[in-house]
Amino acid sequence: MADADEAIADRRHEIARLEDSLVRRGFRVVDESATPQERTQAVVDAKQAGERIGRLKAEIAQLEKDRARYQQELDAYRTRVATR
Repeated sequence: MADADEAIADRRHEIARLEDSLVRRGFRVVDESATPQERTQAVVDAKQAGERIGRLKAEIAQLEKDRARYQQELDAYRTRVATR
């Protein structure tokens, strides 16, 4: 379960990093000193970051389900061992 906890934490950290970058890209899109190419690239980058965040959230949901299943299996094993 520690592996699942670590994987979840890693993905949450990456989401936080991507959300911060989305804010910076948003400012770049509206920055009057940005060239049209820079604005376009900021929009593309923001779209990709948003898609990545969506994938990471789906991975976290699956990892949380896996972690719950691992815990149930561990609890069942401990109960079997304790009753012997």
